[in-house]
Amino acid sequence: MGVAYWGLRFTTATKAAIEITLEPAILFLLAIFLLGESLNMRNFAALVISSTGTVILLMDGKNLDQLYSEIVMGGELWGDLLVILSVIFGAGYTILNKSIAEQAGFIRVTCYECLLGGAFLIPPAVLEYFRSPVLNFTYSIISSVIFLGVICTALGYGLWNLVLTKSPAGEMAVTLNLQPLGGIIIGYLWLGETMKWGGYLGTFLILLGVTIILHKPKSDLKNSRI
Repeated sequence: MGVAYWGLRFTTATKAAIEITLEPAILFLLAIFLLGESLNMRNFAALVISSTGTVILLMDGKNLDQLYSEIVMGGELWGDLLVILSVIFGAGYTILNKSIAEQAGFIRVTCYECLLGGAFLIPPAVLEYFRSPVLNFTYSIISSVIFLGVICTALGYGLWNLVLTKSPAGEMAVTLNLQPLGGIIIGYLWLGETMKWGGYLGTFLILLGVTIILHKPKSDLKNSRI
């Protein structure tokens, strides 16, 4: 989450919500390398399509000089890459956490994860405080922190771990397809964010590739029942 928040400092909430939908494709790739799952032509094509969509989304009509400048100077592309890195971490979390949550219980696992994550965040938080000691705790900042901590982190990850004990990780990833729709709508209505044509084309290709990965042909379903 820390990497995701870092990335959001530089990119838009709309693009971040779209980039999160890459998790099913990344989950599939990790399953190939970590779990030894096979890669057929259909899934290979889906990965190529979603990867192409990601490149188009990241470029979004910019030239190479603009992209290079955004990476070096900490611009929008830098934020996009950080968000995608957080998605990779999240996919690894899902794969590694499924068996743990099934054995230890989702509430206990969520509690331990929050405590451990908080402990690791203390050193960089102290460093950040000494670099920028001025803290303006307004009502909106306090309420936002409480919402992020209680609703998005504790409740959100608790429910995710609960469902993770009941459903396959691949099926859960389907729900991530709802995030770009919500991100585009909320980003436009609340934050006034917009994208160029490349952003919408990249979004379409990402969702198309993810849908192909998650959709099992009838022949595969019949074979899985034998």
